[in-house]
Formats: sequence, C-alpha cells, structure tokens
Amino acid sequence: LRRRYGLDPDRLTFLFVGRVDAEKRLDVAIRAMKLLNRDDIQLAVTGSGAALGSYKTLVKELGLEDQVHFTGFVPGEDLPLFLDSADVFFMPSEAELLSIACLEAMASGLPLLAARSKALPELVDHGQNGYLFEPGDPADAARHMAMLAGHPEQFASMSAASLRKVQTHSVNNVLTLYERLYRACMDGRPIPLAS
Repeated sequence: LRRRYGLDPDRLTFLFVGRVDAEKRLDVAIRAMKLLNRDDIQLAVTGSGAALGSYKTLVKELGLEDQVHFTGFVPGEDLPLFLDSADVFFMPSEAELLSIACLEAMASGLPLLAARSKALPELVDHGQNGYLFEPGDPADAARHMAMLAGHPEQFASMSAASLRKVQTHSVNNVLTLYERLYRACMDGRPIPLAS
C-alpha cells in the first residue's frame, strides 16, 4: 500500500489525513520535517484542499520532495489499510474540535502527535498514547518527532493506550450517554456529566 501511494516502505511514516487547508497548519509539520533533518523519516499528507498548492510549493522550497509526500484523496476502502501502514498519526491543526481523523487513527492503534490546542489534548494523554507539542511551533513538533522516532519500542504500548482511550467514543458509549442526557431532560433532573 505504501508503494501504491509513492511512499518508501522502509521509512518511519508520520501520517496526516484530512482537508489540506490553511487551518490544518501543515506548514508546521513540513517545517518540522526540515528541522528534523532525517532521511529515515517521511511525512505522508493524505487529502485535498485549497492549500494543497501552497504546501507543495513550501515542500519544494525546503527541498523536502523526497520526504514529504502528498498522496491525494484515499478512497474509504483503502483508508483503514493506509492507517495501518503508518507509524504515527500527525495532527498539527490548531482548529480541531472532536477530530474524527484522530479517532480513526486511534481506532487503528496509532500513536498520535498533535498540537496542544482546542480538543486535541482530550484525545492525547501526553506520553501515554502519543505526545502534544506547542501549537504553531515546528521546533517543538520536530523535538517530539525525534522522541517518537528514537523509541519505536514504545509504539506497542502507545498503540494499546490509543485503543483503550478511543473506546470512550464507541457507538455504544455515545448512545448510552445520549440516553442518560435525554432521560434527565425528560425527568427534569440535572444533566449528567459525561463519564
């Protein structure tokens, strides 16, 4: 699958999946790759959007054409396999609320590297199922990329932690929470807190 999408099968792969628009802050991920300066790591950007051209230009300006790959849109039937073929999911966005892309990555057992912004810290337990970096800071992102790349032996425990944490967002759990909410409203009771 990596070969089909132009990725090196032997490099550690950080993966972004989503709209390729300015608020996703892929410039931070691309600049982090430049600061990291390691040819054994690649960044795969999956998706399309209005900022695709400017990000491709940035990659060319920084001389990262061999390390940052734009795969374009990946069909739904390939996405689970694509997630399984990655090593770490990378979300540099500063505008994420409940990130479906991160939840899908967690359900695939991926460690996460995400900006410490909006709702992303609710999905990433720093040091457990991944790391959080300072929003908009390529140097901090690169530092955490290096930490992950330097300790692949932690991926199995981070994967297990992602799988455990994503269970709170399972269909059954969400339905149970909604049922409790509706029953409380119908009975005139205080609204229960999510747990």
